[in-house]
Amino acid sequence: MKKALMLAFLLAVSCTLSFAYGTQYAITEANYEYEIVEQENKTLYLHNNSGEYILNTTKGSSEETTNYTINTDAYRAWTQKPSFAGSFNIVNICTAHLFIEPINDGAYWPDVTVNMTYNDDTWLDTETIGDISTTSWYNFTLHIDRSAVIVHYNKNITLNISASSEGGAPSIKVYYDSATRDSRLNLTTSTYVDVDWIKTYNGGIETSEFGVLDVITVKANISDPIGSYDITEAKITIRDPNGDDVVTNATMTLEQIDPSDPSAWKRFTYDAGPYGTTGTYSVFVFGHESNGVSSYKTTTFTVS
Repeated sequence: MKKALMLAFLLAVSCTLSFAYGTQYAITEANYEYEIVEQENKTLYLHNNSGEYILNTTKGSSEETTNYTINTDAYRAWTQKPSFAGSFNIVNICTAHLFIEPINDGAYWPDVTVNMTYNDDTWLDTETIGDISTTSWYNFTLHIDRSAVIVHYNKNITLNISASSEGGAPSIKVYYDSATRDSRLNLTTSTYVDVDWIKTYNGGIETSEFGVLDVITVKANISDPIGSYDITEAKITIRDPNGDDVVTNATMTLEQIDPSDPSAWKRFTYDAGPYGTTGTYSVFVFGHESNGVSSYKTTTFTVS
């Protein structure tokens, strides 16, 4: 569920709150008010798409041995594709989890440097781990020097990995795109899947009033700044005037995908009823994305 709560504080506050049910919120300044925004984790995996090195939210399924060799004084960039379909906020820190095999040249071990750029090469941060000598997972922490970084519509993130050495010519192999050695970039964001609207129809005509013999068609538009490909499904629950479920967590049918590039939304539909009990019904639509994060929106209709 997406939540936003505006608090009128006069003192500048910057912190992270952890509520009893485990959801974290960040307080950020905006015109003398403070907004509590739910944060979620997002993971971008490294892939090779026919020679194009990309990042996206799809977990790899290649052979465990899939890797890319980076020699001393060379680098490889993985760039997010498709680009963001909406503004995307990054908060806190980013962490690159990389499975690296160092190749010693007989005298020297490699140093590995990771940095991230966004919005046409705006620099974020860099971390170097020196003298890597063991094949293992390594975590590179990239700090954000402000409350949030905003990656704009149709822009992307690039992860750059390079090798260096004080002497000699060692190299590294970065393993990626498999289920086990799935090198990846973890982000924390306050922008994710959202149910934009819910509408109800009777025979193709938008309305919120129905008779006891009418079929209620519910349509919902769901968007995601990562892109429509990351929207996995929509679920619907309908409660009658007595508060009892007449539809419980049913899967809605995909009706249309945003044809734009980048594509931002999917539209879903569901036919319910007829219902003989008169009164006001509540509709809950939940949008889900690939990492299990969801948000919901509600509406009502009446039967008379």
